[in-house]
Parts: sequence; C-alpha cells; structure tokens
Amino acid sequence: MRTVTIGKNTWAMGLTWRSYGDRPTSAELREDAEDLKADLAAVRITPQAQQAGFIASGMGTKRPKNIYSLAAAIADAREQPWLGIFRVGDNTWWYIAVREGQAVLPDGDVVGDEESIMAARANHESYADWTYVKGDLDDLRGLLDEQGKNLRRAPLKSMKPVSLLLPAAGVVGALLVLGGGFFWWQNYQAEQAQERAAKMQAEREKLLQEQAQVSPLVQSPMPAEWLQECVDTLEGQPVSVAGWTIKGLSCNPSSAIVAWQRDDGATVAERPSGGLDNTGNNVTQMIGLASLPNGADNAAGLAASNVALLQLLQPIGVQPQISAPVQPQPLPGAAASPPTAKTTPEETVTFTLPIDPTKLPFDQVPGLRLDTLSVNDDGDWVIAGELYGR
Repeated sequence: MRTVTIGKNTWAMGLTWRSYGDRPTSAELREDAEDLKADLAAVRITPQAQQAGFIASGMGTKRPKNIYSLAAAIADAREQPWLGIFRVGDNTWWYIAVREGQAVLPDGDVVGDEESIMAARANHESYADWTYVKGDLDDLRGLLDEQGKNLRRAPLKSMKPVSLLLPAAGVVGALLVLGGGFFWWQNYQAEQAQERAAKMQAEREKLLQEQAQVSPLVQSPMPAEWLQECVDTLEGQPVSVAGWTIKGLSCNPSSAIVAWQRDDGATVAERPSGGLDNTGNNVTQMIGLASLPNGADNAAGLAASNVALLQLLQPIGVQPQISAPVQPQPLPGAAASPPTAKTTPEETVTFTLPIDPTKLPFDQVPGLRLDTLSVNDDGDWVIAGELYGR
C-alpha cells in the first residue's frame, strides 16, 4: 500500500474501485475484497455515487488506523469528467480518473512511475471531454483545502473477520442456529453476486454504447496542434546524456518516446530516466505530452478527405498510403448497436515527409487525425493516422 502525508492526514493511493446501486453491506464488501485479493476497503457514499475502493495492505495482521482514501477525498474537487496527474515523490506520480456521477473509474486510482501513469492515462483517452489537471503535493493540498467542511474522508477499514469466542456453554446452541441458516445464506450470497455482476455488465455496456455514438474527431486534438507538441518535445531533448545517445524518436497519442543507447564508457550508474532493458544497454524514456483541447467534427466524407490530403502532399513529392474504408466494429463484450447508433467510417493513412511536418497545414484536411510519428534512419518523419468520414 502506498501512502502520502498531506497536512495532518495520511492518504492511501492505488485502490481498485467498484460501484454499487445502494450503500454496500459488510457482506458485499468482504466478498468483493476476497475477489480482489484485498484486505482493506474505503467506502465512499455521496448523493451521486456509492463506491468502495479495495487494496492489499501488506501489513500482516496489523489493522490500519487514521488512513484515508485520497481518491475518495479528491473525486468531487472538479466537475466530471476529469482526470489528474500529480507528482507525489521522486519518480512517483498519482493518477485519478472521474466520470459519470463523479465516480472514480475502476482503474482510475493509480500510483507509480511515469511509465505506469502514462499507461493508465492511455487506457482512458478514448473517453470524450476530459478536463485535465496536473500538479504536485501543493496542488493536492489546495484541492483538499478548497472543499473545506464538504471534504469527505473515507477511512480504510480491515476486511479481515474479527475473531469472536462464544462461551463454551453456548457453542452447541449457536452451531444449531447457524447450521439452520447456512444454506439460506449461501443462496442469498449467490443471488447478490449475480445481481451485482449483471448491474456492472449493464453499466459497462451503457458506457461503451455512449462512447460508440461520439465522433472520434471530438475525442482527439487537431493534427497541427498534436504535431507541434510532439515535434517540440522531441527536438527539446539533448543529443546525449552521460555517454548515452539517442537511437530513436517517436510519439504516440499521449507521449513522446526517446530510445537511448549506451555508448563506450557509459554505464547504468548514470543514465537517462526511463525503463532499462535486461541487457543494460538500452533505455526507453516516456515523456508525457501536454494536454491539448479536442478538435471539432470537421468530417466532409472520405472522398473529399482523400483529395485534400493528396493536394497537400503531392506538391512535395509525397504519396500517402491510404487503406480501404472500414466501418468500425463493436468492441468485444459490447452490446450490439441499435439502428440509430452513429458509426463513423474511416481509413488509415501513412506517409513519410522529408520536411518538418509542422510546416504543413494538416488542419485543412477534413476528418484527419494523427496519432503516430517516428524519425527513420534517413532523418525523415514517418507519420500515421486516420481519416474519418460521415
């Protein structure tokens, strides 16, 4: 369990969250804790959300005292949907993602290094309309202070059963009473588990359906802004660090990626930040891109988009690779879309530029979004993305 001290309180981070239709019972909490291999839970009850967060303490038989869930306290600090990334220590960040009903997403409470935080953020980037918040411990303290008397502290409580010793004379009678209700209790627990599973599945299908009806164009930034942020971040990196030199540069939707290689004389004792591979000769550094506003739905049909892209690239001798149009398929586990559901046809595009990509007006291409960039061995820019139609 990872904790951080802010003010006079100790806050726990990295819980796994589940939502309920009503305030969860002790039996429900213990069952979900067992399912998640957790021994601690924090219950969060608000007018909009009934949730519990679960975590393994790693504390043996010791029960927690005066430790509160940070996500439960912070979730109402901004209007949903919002996500935040906060630096809470050396190479340690905390990530929170809050959506409908001010609910913390099941995997929206993560603590770890930069790579794990960016992976958590990538899991949620397909959702629309995020408000992004970044900061450090001082910013978290400010969010807590803003809530004043409305701050809700959700203490961590042990899910381990308390040992109760019956007097010897009452043991036989108690066993008879318990035995009579044993099978009824088993059936009741099974029914409750089925109801919760059905409710969670319905919520998941609803979320997926809502997401499917939102145009991908309003869930990602305009191509020119993304390219500018990516290129600026890559070009801002030093050529070498302590004898380690750059061997690869690229970007994905949320991060710039710098691949470092160890040269003669360099050692792992002093190296660029990032993930070190098993050989000790390569480091992969993930650098989060700044949060950018989502673009507008400027689709004009795939035929018009293809012509606009060709008009932009052919004058500089570049021929894009454009796939055949495809109609998006439902995600695995998603309910079938009703006839009225909006689906967006799309094509994938790839092209290689011999010039700085930020010099071209890619925003003029209707329905274009870019999400991958890399620099090849010739120093050219290899770019990929999608064209969305109507």
